[in-house]
Amino acid sequence: MQAQERIKICKQTRIKAAQAMADVLKMDKPISEVDFCNQLNEKLSSNPEIWDQGWYSPPPKGLSALFAPEVDPKRVAYDNLRKEEFWPRKENIFTDNSIGYIYASPINKLSGIIGDFGMTIYKGSNAKIIEHIKSCLDLTEKTAEYAQVGMEFREIYDYCQKLMKEKGLNNERMITYTDKVGTNIGHTVPWSYKDPNLEEKQTLEGNSFEKVRELISTQRVHLNSKERFKIPPTIAFTIEPRAENSFLPGLPMSSFHTILTFSEGKKEILGNFNPIFQAVKMDFIKSKF
Repeated sequence: MQAQERIKICKQTRIKAAQAMADVLKMDKPISEVDFCNQLNEKLSSNPEIWDQGWYSPPPKGLSALFAPEVDPKRVAYDNLRKEEFWPRKENIFTDNSIGYIYASPINKLSGIIGDFGMTIYKGSNAKIIEHIKSCLDLTEKTAEYAQVGMEFREIYDYCQKLMKEKGLNNERMITYTDKVGTNIGHTVPWSYKDPNLEEKQTLEGNSFEKVRELISTQRVHLNSKERFKIPPTIAFTIEPRAENSFLPGLPMSSFHTILTFSEGKKEILGNFNPIFQAVKMDFIKSKF
């Protein structure tokens, strides 16, 4: 399988995740974190091309939903979804005036390529929250637009930090256990830019989901302040700052998990947020991608 084909698989897998989320939210009725994840898992696992659970696990099934009232948005301000305190709960409901974060980490069975998708959703009319969410989406889109073949990951990280400072935002809560540097704003999609070696190929072609999940987790290169990895002509990587307002701590953390791809130098930004905006009736915002 060529790298360009893996890029297509990444895109297709992500689209499936976004559409499944939109389908769950289109019902337009109160839903708990647990019920959202169960319904999302049912839709994703019905696709024979995708593993029946995601690679980022825990949380259970590699899925997440964090719902909170807009007046007390602390629950969506997670540092790491692997912590049990941020696993889906039945008592947390997404309804009018709610803020939420939803996430899925699907894996293509044939290639081991991931198509992660995550985003902030909001069902309210608070003007400050709306402007904050719009600012966070703009931050991510501008960072993705900045990235080019040949750039080092640390350059993209530094550019994103510069934008955040200008916007009065910070990414300090983002913690990744596999990134020893500290905070980061994303990571590579493994095997989107190089072939798996023989041992990795055997794992990906095997029947052990746990081995595949663990392999994906350890093969990522993170976008952080020190990473000198240079963007090759063909690759996919995530851009996913989790932004908080540095001066208004009452505003929710907001994030739009984006995937940026290059295929033989041709760039594409995978947003796929608009179907969810429409499903939640977030008429105040629209993604460029």
